[in-house]
Amino acid sequence: MKTLLISTFILQLFLQQIIAASLSKASSSKHENLVSKLSNYRLVRPYRSTPDGEFLSFDLSASGEEVVNRRRRRSADNADEVDFSTNYHFVVDSVDGDELLLNVDKMTDLFAPNFVIEKFTEEGDIVMETPSTDCFYQGQVGNVKESTVAISSCVGLSGVISVGDEEYVIEPVDPDEPFSVTNKTYGGTHIIYRTTDHEDHENVEDLFKTIDLTNDEEFLGYTDDSDLRVKRASRLLPTDQVHYVKTMLVADASLQEFHGTATTMYMATMMNLVNKIYAHHSLGLNIKIVITRIELLNNRKSRNIISSDPQQSLRNANDWAVSQNTVDEDDPDHFDMSLFLTKSNFGASGYANVGEMCRPSLSAALVLDRQGLRTSFVAAHEIAHLLGVEHDNEDRACRDDADSSAVMAAFVTSNFHNYYWSTCSRAQIYRKLRSGNLDCLEDPPAMSNEEATYPGVYSTLDEQCRFNYGPTATACPREDLDPCETLYCQTDADDVPCKSISRTTRPMEGTPCGENKWCIQGVCRLRQNSQATDNIYEWHAGDWSPCSLTCGGVGVKSRTVTCREVQYDKSGRLAVVSDPVGNNLCHPDLKPAKKTECLSRACSADWVTGPWSECSVTCGSGKRTRSVTCDTPQNTDLEYRCLSSKPEKSKSCQMEECPDTGVCKPAAGAVCKAKFYQRFCRMPGYQQQCCYTCEEQEARIASWKGKRNKN
Repeated sequence: MKTLLISTFILQLFLQQIIAASLSKASSSKHENLVSKLSNYRLVRPYRSTPDGEFLSFDLSASGEEVVNRRRRRSADNADEVDFSTNYHFVVDSVDGDELLLNVDKMTDLFAPNFVIEKFTEEGDIVMETPSTDCFYQGQVGNVKESTVAISSCVGLSGVISVGDEEYVIEPVDPDEPFSVTNKTYGGTHIIYRTTDHEDHENVEDLFKTIDLTNDEEFLGYTDDSDLRVKRASRLLPTDQVHYVKTMLVADASLQEFHGTATTMYMATMMNLVNKIYAHHSLGLNIKIVITRIELLNNRKSRNIISSDPQQSLRNANDWAVSQNTVDEDDPDHFDMSLFLTKSNFGASGYANVGEMCRPSLSAALVLDRQGLRTSFVAAHEIAHLLGVEHDNEDRACRDDADSSAVMAAFVTSNFHNYYWSTCSRAQIYRKLRSGNLDCLEDPPAMSNEEATYPGVYSTLDEQCRFNYGPTATACPREDLDPCETLYCQTDADDVPCKSISRTTRPMEGTPCGENKWCIQGVCRLRQNSQATDNIYEWHAGDWSPCSLTCGGVGVKSRTVTCREVQYDKSGRLAVVSDPVGNNLCHPDLKPAKKTECLSRACSADWVTGPWSECSVTCGSGKRTRSVTCDTPQNTDLEYRCLSSKPEKSKSCQMEECPDTGVCKPAAGAVCKAKFYQRFCRMPGYQQQCCYTCEEQEARIASWKGKRNKN
């Protein structure tokens, strides 16, 4: 569940000419390549701030967050001071120097509780890590509703900032250089640029072309395991019901070579952006991408999966995913889909089967990392294919969306200041969810309080050090840091007393760190089950309030969430629920959301008609007209519209017959256009139909006679 921890980051601009020197000295090949493709960019140093933008610290990490909060609380003179443990804020100078205040919420549901990173070494070993996962945020710029922020502060600050028509990307200059992101005195150098200033922006239509596969089992070579899925009748589906897409992310060797040690955080940041895309109000469904595992493949395994043949590559990816998955959907290690990210060109930007999300043998997707974090739109596009969504141009009702910024357009050209889900995409996902074909998404990631759900329960700090550094390694926690923040180890042969695998590697979840304590999310916490077994505390959520908007857009609804002591009978049914108790007795990571967005119906208005006009003629057939307008309230931003049929604006009117004035009224028949002879005018029928022709001829004859007489 998403815990709303309002947070803000501030980026302070330093002179570009001064910082450019540090860029040239410490920049990696990745950033040299990036800068070569940018027509404009700015180098900045981010720092943590108060809600008003006051400087707090250059330390962007979660531990720095806690240090700042403790310092602020100690300096409080009275109990009414703002608790900064629930407020984090950052300010960014844009490329043009405009100051942007980022207000963001901490994302606590991006990772499954037993999330782990598995690295396949060239020697054939598997190294497991549990990095920090409490450093991902979403939000907006200031109070601007038409803005989007999705960033991470795991290793420096990286992500996307969109406000108005501008879309920016920010990232550390070189996460492999410790000074670049960890210097707590001067901060770390970051680069910020517009996506429109990237040279590939002009070729975005070609770059983001995607291919999807229909379910052609004979072609793909898979047997039908549809008997594993039970057909269900359509059912009502509450739009606030959460659907969890438990996902395994896989990075091949080419992606790791490009992003280096930042690969895992880069992939997680991309999924944070994908969640932002699926949270858009135009979709109106509560779909969350949850990362259960990240796998880093070695060169040999990468070559065995990704090739220049996209169809074979997808087959290989599906085979690998099946080998890594578990059959039991209740197993904490089970995932619903896998997403393979690569820098190797396999023929398209994205490749996936349509409608195979809950079919383990076909639920892999390939994504080419071609445009950095904007590739998140391709990832969201391919995930939607797996959910059963076709391209918008496949449905006649959505042809207008096919070449626009819709997420499911055939060419993915969306960006964070201009994207939406078409009505066809929403309807297709909604129908799939109602049909029961996506029932695998109804199970949340395993979040049991049982100790066995955490991989570090039976692995001490010393054992984890021996696993990474050899049989003589032991743990050497630093006294100035939480023992769960970073895994520090030493060996007898080391000259350096303590060392860590990386700044983001910490002890595994559940690692013992003291009496009745264990490591959870990088912090040494009291075990929830250290209390008496008959004391069980759970979060209980009340009913949702009505939507704050009755019509015209996206509103907010809220509910109460309280911690209560509960008792279960022998059959496992809830028997007793007590009055609310202190929130500290319930697991903080399991707290349900207290607020959520809600879609309201379109605001209706009335048609207003004016009086009918006089008939357009005084005799014979004519028309009457009137004004017809939709009465929309003034001074409102809501989208009102008239839902009923529009009244007619005109109607025919019949006046009395017009008198015969004898005036020539020629018909335009073919006979009048035939070869003309004056003698025809003596014929009554011809004279009546073609009087104009006869009159014209008489005038010509008279004119001719006049000229002849003058001669």
